[in-house]
Amino acid sequence: MKNLVIVIVSLVFTIKANAQKEVFKVIASSGNISVLTNPNQPWASVSAGSKLNDGDRIRITGTGYLSMLHSTGKAIELRKEGDYSVSELSKNISSTNTGISNRFANYVLKEISKTDNNNLSGSITRQMAITGAVERGASDFTIQVNMPRNTNLIDTIVSFNWQKIANAKGYVFTLSDKFAKVVLTREIIDTLFTLNLKNLNLEPEDYYYWSVSSKNNPNQISSEYTINILSAKTQSTLIDSLSILARELGENKTAISNLIFASFFEQHKIMNRAMESYKEAIRLEQSSDDYKKAYALFLIRNGMFNQAKQMWEGRN
Repeated sequence: MKNLVIVIVSLVFTIKANAQKEVFKVIASSGNISVLTNPNQPWASVSAGSKLNDGDRIRITGTGYLSMLHSTGKAIELRKEGDYSVSELSKNISSTNTGISNRFANYVLKEISKTDNNNLSGSITRQMAITGAVERGASDFTIQVNMPRNTNLIDTIVSFNWQKIANAKGYVFTLSDKFAKVVLTREIIDTLFTLNLKNLNLEPEDYYYWSVSSKNNPNQISSEYTINILSAKTQSTLIDSLSILARELGENKTAISNLIFASFFEQHKIMNRAMESYKEAIRLEQSSDDYKKAYALFLIRNGMFNQAKQMWEGRN
């Protein structure tokens, strides 16, 4: 009888432990972060994608950083050294959740988890070799543009930029329609050109092509890149979704919220906004390689291998 009671009690505790509710997902971390899931077990390390239950405890030792997404969709960051109760952290969060932030956060986590940090440089080099990007990137007659090949736009003021090339005395920016008719041409001294598209009366839901060449050597030219101004109806729908996402993530513009916004923009192919959000996430939390890794993977997905390699290998 005594043994039966022990077995029943053990089963109760086992069922209770297994029934713990998942409360947070770890998005990014740096420093010495650990979690205690069972008082009889040692503290374990935490990394992007780790799931934290309501009975867990978090410990930050020394200088550390942890960003997490709550089951309601709200994102939080921890920086102060000490122990934290997951259930107590959860109690301080309230939100009306539609699940939109979770969806985009899960996409980011899935991408981050694909490649180990130590193997990322090798992965970039292999993909560059497969696509021939090594040869193209090394060419003296190629201007490297800092934007994905195709970009949807919801902004009227857009910045185009590219990497400087040796001996160029300026650049020529050219925008053409789908019939190769030149819509705009401008001579630019620097490697950045900001354009108000509203002044050009471009047709929505139509592709336009842009490129940049060296002013003193037309053979030094970039590939053609496309922009597409979304219709007013599509823009309105996207802005409504962005408002819902902003409400779920909270008022503070944090590194984690910028990462989730970047995922939203990328999935809607609004690449200029995606790049801005990735860069802002890195700026806000430079100690975490997880944000830099997310941006590097974005660049790889969009064929910007040289930029990914330069950013990842120069991160320290």
